[in-house]
Amino acid sequence: MEKANQPNFIEKLRQNTLYWFLAQAIVMYVAYQAFDKFYLEKNRSLNQSLTQNIAEVSAWGLRGLGYDSYAAQKQFNTEVHDIIYINARQTVYIEDGCNGLVLMAFFVIFIIAYPGPIVKKLWYIPAGMFVIYTINVVRCMVLAVNILYNPASFDFNHKYLYSTLIYIAIFGLWMLWANKLSGNSFNQLGTQNTPETDA
Repeated sequence: MEKANQPNFIEKLRQNTLYWFLAQAIVMYVAYQAFDKFYLEKNRSLNQSLTQNIAEVSAWGLRGLGYDSYAAQKQFNTEVHDIIYINARQTVYIEDGCNGLVLMAFFVIFIIAYPGPIVKKLWYIPAGMFVIYTINVVRCMVLAVNILYNPASFDFNHKYLYSTLIYIAIFGLWMLWANKLSGNSFNQLGTQNTPETDA
C-alpha cells in the first residue's frame, strides 16, 4: 500500500492563511531590504526625485496658503538636501529617509501579502500610496511652519508627534484593507486559505 503524498512545507504554509500571510510579508520585506541596500543606496535617482518632489509640492502648498515659499537644493558636506524656504528663510530640509518611500513599501508589502481580491488590490495600492504621499507633504508643510513660528517645539513634533500621526494613518489604511475591503479580517485568518482571484 502506497503512502499518501504528504504536503511539502510551502503547501502547509498555504493551507493556513495567517502563516502564509506572515511568510509572504517576511520574504517581501527581506527582498525590499536587499533591493534598498544593493540598488537604491547606490542608484539614488528614485529617492532623490521623490525627495525633491516632496519639497517642491510642499512649497507649492504653502504658497497656496499665502506663504512666500519655494524649494531649493543645498549641499551639506557630501550630501545634497532639498530645503523648504519661507520668506527667504530656511525652514526644514528633507532627507531621502523622510520622503515616505519606505512607508509606501511597507504598505504595499502588507496589502500584497494579506489575502484579498486582486482586483481591489490593483486600485487600493496606488490609492494608499497617494494617501501616504499626501500625508507626508502635509507633514513637511506643517513642520516648515512649525519651525518658522515655534522652533523650540520642532524637535519634539518632528520626532514624535507628526511621526506618530503618520504611522497611525498608515495603520488605519492597513486596517481598512484587512477588515473592510479584503473580505477577510484578522480573526478570520486560519486554516482555510482564501483565494485572491475573486473580483
